[in-house]
Amino acid sequence: MLSFSAPDLREQIEALPEGTALIGVGTTGRAIAVDLEAESPHILVCTASGGGSTTMLRSLTAQFLHQGAHALVLDPRGSPTCGRRPCRR
Repeated sequence: MLSFSAPDLREQIEALPEGTALIGVGTTGRAIAVDLEAESPHILVCTASGGGSTTMLRSLTAQFLHQGAHALVLDPRGSPTCGRRPCRR
């Protein structure tokens, strides 16, 4: 499992080309990344409740904002208010 406390995580992220975000680390320790310029300009994160989609969206957004990009994140279940109705979790 990818841990944000891994000592070389920052170096792996900084080494990625612009437009690319780290989405995981393989069993060999090699970075697994998505390149939005070469592959697709969109990312869909879809998981079951509690599957980590909000964490993944926050990580991706932080990486792209660090690169100077703009982001629009639609994550109503990850919102503290969940819209106008009370959250059901």
